[in-house]
Amino acid sequence: MGKLVSSFFMVCALFWSVGALAQISASVDAPFVFGATHAFHSNVLGQDRVLNVYLPEGYADSTLNYPVIYVLDGSRNEDFPHVAGLAQYMNMYELLPNSIVVGIANAGPSRRRDFTSPTQNDSDKVWIPTHGGSAAFIDFIEKEVQPMVQGRYRTAGSANDHRAIIGWPAGRGDPVHETGALRRLHLGEPQPVVEQRRVGCWSGCVGEGERG
Repeated sequence: MGKLVSSFFMVCALFWSVGALAQISASVDAPFVFGATHAFHSNVLGQDRVLNVYLPEGYADSTLNYPVIYVLDGSRNEDFPHVAGLAQYMNMYELLPNSIVVGIANAGPSRRRDFTSPTQNDSDKVWIPTHGGSAAFIDFIEKEVQPMVQGRYRTAGSANDHRAIIGWPAGRGDPVHETGALRRLHLGEPQPVVEQRRVGCWSGCVGEGERG
């Protein structure tokens, strides 16, 4: 009798495991989508660039316009997912208005060029031979990035209190701290090109020697 009962439970366990495997094999895997990616050619910079965009919860079901946070070093494997995740977390607890997060991805070694101003310092030129592209990078943000974002998404307009920029200097961890793009964006001075509202900005000092 005991052997019969044991056999019965073994058969039941076998059927249960087969059924579980069938359910697993019948499951559908889907990608975890956190945002959208837009690749385009920049006429200002003369190269292909990428924007990564996170939309806040409820965007698709509303007609509201949203503030925009622009993120430097905004590639998928850089600061974009961190800042977008932080924005999502802060949105949950109403610590930050629901916002669109736009990551401006670097294009290979372009970071040091885009994030630095021209310099006459010889040591700076040795460390950063491709320096001096920040003016073009500012034009890129003003003339291509912002119009594209405003044209594709429901943004809160171009008012300064509806835009922000966050980023690090070009020289984090490098022997020379270049002048970050944030400085060249004139965040400390009146400048209509890019929002003056700062959400965590750090800037370096290449070219500072000439300022005295």
